[in-house]
Amino acid sequence: MSTSGQGGAAAAVLPPGWRLELHAALPSTSALLARRAEAGEPEGLAIQALEQTAGRGRGGPRLGLAARQSLSLRPAAAHGPGA
Repeated sequence: MSTSGQGGAAAAVLPPGWRLELHAALPSTSALLARRAEAGEPEGLAIQALEQTAGRGRGGPRLGLAARQSLSLRPAAAHGPGA
């Protein structure tokens, strides 16, 4: 299940230009987002899963809802000369 943040309820909570992908289950939202970033995915992607099967979080394997979401940010400094 994947949804773009271009319409519906997701558009009401995401800044303009952001995209939201919703998944029923993933091993790790962070791992998927890292792979996408390495492949050149631009800033503004939020990946959320209803269940993570291998996500670790800071407190071990039991994660709350907020920990099942990862956001792609690329600070402006990273796009400057020499970046």
